[in-house]
Parts: sequence; structure tokens; C-alpha cells
Amino acid sequence: MKDIMMDSIQEGKEKAITVLKNCLTEYGFVASPTLYPEICARDSMITSLGAIVSEIPQLKEGFENSLHTLRKFQTDLGQIPHFYHTKDNWVEYGEAGNVDSNL
Repeated sequence: MKDIMMDSIQEGKEKAITVLKNCLTEYGFVASPTLYPEICARDSMITSLGAIVSEIPQLKEGFENSLHTLRKFQTDLGQIPHFYHTKDNWVEYGEAGNVDSNL
């Protein structure tokens, strides 16, 4: 029974690492490589938790790139953007009604 559980844990870890690698871009972690090609502040930071514990240098670099991208667009008042749209090079600060970037 213990071997089955350990195998399941290992399989889950491998699948999670695959997802992290698929979300990795030169700007950091996108919310979804197919549907949401943005560096979202909330999503990229949660994703980065997995990257840090993975101990994979490429994924740790993705975390750093996410931070650098978000910092690049931080306002003079300190507001972090809700997201940076990598394909169209534009930034959203929460004007569309979200609250997680402007509390």
C-alpha cells in the first residue's frame, strides 16, 4: 500500500512540474500557456511556490522573472499590476473590476 501511495505522489509531482514548465516564459509564469498568456500577479506568485520547492533552477528563474516583470510595471505609488499581457505588451491594474491588485 505504501508503494502505491509513493508512486501516486511521484506521478503527481511529475505532472505538476510539467505544468510549471509549460507555463514558463521569458517574462515569468503565465496563467495558462493556451488560454491566458498573461503574467498575473496572483497566479504567478502561487505558481512560484511550486517552482521554489521543486528545486529546479529553470523554474526558480521563472519565479525571478515573474517578479522582475511585475516590478517593471509597478506604479510610483507601489501598485503591482493585475497582469501583464505578454503578447500585446499591455498592463492591467484592475480597472476591469478585480480587487486583488488594488486593495
